[in-house]
Amino acid sequence: MSFLRVNKYLPRFFLIVFLHFLLVYFLSKHLSGVSILPDKFFISTFLGKEFYITKTFIYLSEFFNLFLIFVLGNYFFADKNPLLPLLIYSFSPWSFYHTAFVSPYIFFLSIVLLFVLGIILLKENKGLSIFVITFSLFLGISTSLFFLFILPLFWFLFYLLVEDKKLRSTVEKFLIFSLILVFSLIVVTYLVNKEAVFSYFKNELSAFGDPGFINMINTYRGESVREGFGFLSKIVENKYILGFEFIVLKLLQSLTPATFFTSQEKMFGFSFSPPIFLGFLIPFVYGLYKSFISRNKYLILGLVLLLPSLMSLNLINIDRLILFFPVVIYLISYGFSSLSDSKGLRFRFLIILSLFILIFQFIFTLYDIRTKEKERFIRYYGKIQEVKIR
Repeated sequence: MSFLRVNKYLPRFFLIVFLHFLLVYFLSKHLSGVSILPDKFFISTFLGKEFYITKTFIYLSEFFNLFLIFVLGNYFFADKNPLLPLLIYSFSPWSFYHTAFVSPYIFFLSIVLLFVLGIILLKENKGLSIFVITFSLFLGISTSLFFLFILPLFWFLFYLLVEDKKLRSTVEKFLIFSLILVFSLIVVTYLVNKEAVFSYFKNELSAFGDPGFINMINTYRGESVREGFGFLSKIVENKYILGFEFIVLKLLQSLTPATFFTSQEKMFGFSFSPPIFLGFLIPFVYGLYKSFISRNKYLILGLVLLLPSLMSLNLINIDRLILFFPVVIYLISYGFSSLSDSKGLRFRFLIILSLFILIFQFIFTLYDIRTKEKERFIRYYGKIQEVKIR
């Protein structure tokens, strides 16, 4: 487990952590007076007790995220630049905005990263791996509805992809355990508080509950009846077919680079800052290309992390989509490393161009936060400075 021995880079790690939280402080300072209402843990719905995700809890979760990305960077890029994933995460608006706004998805991201670390440890230390995976599984399904589906599905896809027979046997046992755990939790919570279960599922899985979505289907059917195609309309275009088409559209939109590298989808509904700086687009595209030609099948696992966004009411939920951020970070880091290893003037030019865009956009974003961000916030949310963000 050489990647866990990271003492060599610890001073630089703490420097990056300090700079990251400095950005969080900078954003919070220029949004002073804004109070974000804390979210509740999933399990609170059924226990009748209020367990809130507080600011302190989110800050601790963010530090844990930084450390886990640091450790995973040492695993994936030990021979190149293990600090690269940490740098990308730390200086991307996606991370410091969500921390400043006390987003529960910072904590949910911790669970995803911990689960990934547990999978990696399977070959290194089986005992530690069992503990990490089990802990992340319990933590996930007790704090958010999405982890009832994400972690077991992630585990199932990993089971299908793994080729080592010994490892496959271990994964199979874990898969059965996770399915039993999830099923047991659903049954218990249903028996304890049936109404709360249905209410929570309805609120969180809102993709097909939108009145506008239902009205669109009814309007289509009404027009079809007037034209004499009433029965045919029920077969060709119903809630399920249209819902499937909507999910496919959401999936394609979620994988579009413009979603990540521009402010096309406003973070928290108001911000003009992009989730990830545009300067990272070149290494992202190159990393995606290199992963494709090397046939990295394990990247398919990352698609599971799109589920929370796909199940939301909007076409794109950029706040939920942050769970997919680790996959994007990996591709950017892989692209940067591959570009730096490639010989030729054009590759050096691409690196220099990327760095130039990054520096320019970073400075511009800080200026924009200082001068305009609070005004946008008030314009979007109104004069009420205490808001609930999901």
